[in-house]
This record gives sequence, C-alpha cells and structure tokens, in this order.
Amino acid sequence: MFQVLVIDKKKLSEMDLTMKDKLFLHEAMKKIKGTFLEEVLEEAKLI
Repeated sequence: MFQVLVIDKKKLSEMDLTMKDKLFLHEAMKKIKGTFLEEVLEEAKLI
C-alpha cells in the first residue's frame, strides 16, 4: 500500500523529488486524469 504524509502542505509537483520519482509522478498523473482519485488529490490540494 502507498501512503503519502504531507506535513508541509506542498503540492506533489513542488516537492523535492528525484528524477525517478518525477518520472513516476508524471506517468501516474496521466493515468489518473479524469478519475475519482484525481478529484480526491485536488481536494487535498496535492495537485
């Protein structure tokens, strides 16, 4: 299971990520576009 703990209230795109993590995030965002998960992340102000 994947969990995200955001303490500093930064969006995922603003966090200091490695290149590998940035590529993963980019691919993941393409897959969740238009889904309920995208809405949840937007409500949590993570994207």
